[in-house]
Amino acid sequence: MPPLKQLLSPRLAWALFRRHPQLKLARYALAGAAVSAGYTATVVLLVDGLGWMNPELASATSFALWTPISYWVHRDFTFLYAVTGGQAAAIVKFVISFLFRLALAAYTVHLATTLFGSPYLVGVLANWIVLPLVSYLVLDLWVFRTSRAEAAA
Repeated sequence: MPPLKQLLSPRLAWALFRRHPQLKLARYALAGAAVSAGYTATVVLLVDGLGWMNPELASATSFALWTPISYWVHRDFTFLYAVTGGQAAAIVKFVISFLFRLALAAYTVHLATTLFGSPYLVGVLANWIVLPLVSYLVLDLWVFRTSRAEAAA
């Protein structure tokens, strides 16, 4: 048995966090917060920094820029997806889910600005709630779904 100091080490805690299947939702929250922060910063940069007049387009552009990072982070960190020949199928599913989530992100900003007359940032912040809920379900139940036999191996 390792000494108590080794058991309490940050390195071991991080390793357990990264691999324990019951901590998948916590890993999703951490990864999602980082990706969402990048998405938000990019939208603000495009609209306020570069003067884009269309917040919906800025939201869609930012979402598209952050999607490859999101795929990699969720594949390798959140869901611990084993690359076993199903990689091509996972990418196709991710692209399909991306298109759906892209439309949803732009529509959320559109609803905030047109229907509710709110500043575009209200729609961007609403995407912090809407997109993670939808994304987690789609990614977990469809994109990175593994069979019990694959998960056991």
